[in-house]
This record gives sequence, C-alpha cells and structure tokens, in this order.
Amino acid sequence: MRSVIRPFLSEVILTTLPRNEFFVRRTLIWERAFLFVEKIKNMKKNKDIVIGILASLAIVAGLIAWSQSAETGETAALKNLGPSQLVANESSFDFGTISMARGKVSRVFKFRNDGSGPAVLSRVYTSCMCTEASLISAAGRLGPFGMLGMGFNPPIRETIPPGGEGEVEVVFDPAAHGPAGVGRINRVVSLEQASAAPLEFSFTANVIP
Repeated sequence: MRSVIRPFLSEVILTTLPRNEFFVRRTLIWERAFLFVEKIKNMKKNKDIVIGILASLAIVAGLIAWSQSAETGETAALKNLGPSQLVANESSFDFGTISMARGKVSRVFKFRNDGSGPAVLSRVYTSCMCTEASLISAAGRLGPFGMLGMGFNPPIRETIPPGGEGEVEVVFDPAAHGPAGVGRINRVVSLEQASAAPLEFSFTANVIP
C-alpha cells in the first residue's frame, strides 16, 4: 500500500510544481505587461500636456504679436493723417475767495483740436487729491479722475478728431485738507496725449474756513 501511495504522491508533486511555476511566471508577465501599458499611457498623457502647453504659449505669443502690429499700424496711420493740436478756450481760472463751509466748487474747461490729425488722449489726472476731473466728449463722459497714485487714474484711449471739441469738468473740494488747506491754492489738471505734450488747465482760489 505504501509503495503505491509514495509513487502517487511523487507524481502529484512532480506534476504540480511545474504548474505553479508556470502560473507564477504567467502572473509576472501579466504584471509587467500591465506596468508597461500604464507607462505608455502616462507618457502619452504627459506628451499631450506638453503639447497643450506649447499650443497655448503659441496662441498667446500670436495674440501679442498681432496686437503690437495692429497698434503699430494704427499709430502709423495716425501719423500719416498729420499732427494734432489741442487748444484750450480757457486754460486758467480764478475762483476768488471760497469757503470750506460752502462745499465744493467746479469749473468746465473747453478745448478743441485745431490740427490736421486726430488727438489720442491717454490719461487725465490732477495735481492734488482735493481735485477731480472728468473728460466729456462726443463719445460720452469719463471719470472722475484724481491725483496720480492717489485716486482713480486708469489709462484711457479717447480720440478727438480734427475740428472736434471736448470738455474737462474740474471739481475742487476746499475742505479736503482741513484747517491746513486755508489760504491761497493753485491746482493743475493735465490732459495727456499719445503723441504730444499734455494740455494743462489750472485754477487758483483763496480758501477760508
């Protein structure tokens, strides 16, 4: 009986081990294949990301180049039309004696373009935080704008054609500085142009409590 069982067990062991080894090897092969496929997928995913980034950069660079060329073309076109010449109907004004207790005072300065080309206005600003200015043209009203670095002063792009007119409404607050603001004052409002010196409007006043 033992002689029969022992060969039988030996046969089972001999026939089982190769199968287990084959199973292990097959499992390792499948795992390696799976890892290889995942690696390829990751490489493809990273490649797609890199391609996407490069495409985005190319689009941004193209838009920047297009905007620069468009701006250059527009500037050249404006130059070909001739120089602009902004002229103020009144460049200065004296409010006389004004009281802090009576509040703000205002004045409207008018100007026109006597040149042969359009005037491109790029910024409006005042010389002090107590003063605000608004630009009024055929396109509408912009502002109020304040002192550079202290108030609302974004760049603008307002075009005054040859023969066109505009206005600058100036508002002065005599109480803005408190008691230290009593006495003679002198303030300036600047209308900056893209291709010419700023057009300036000034006003004076004697401030009393």
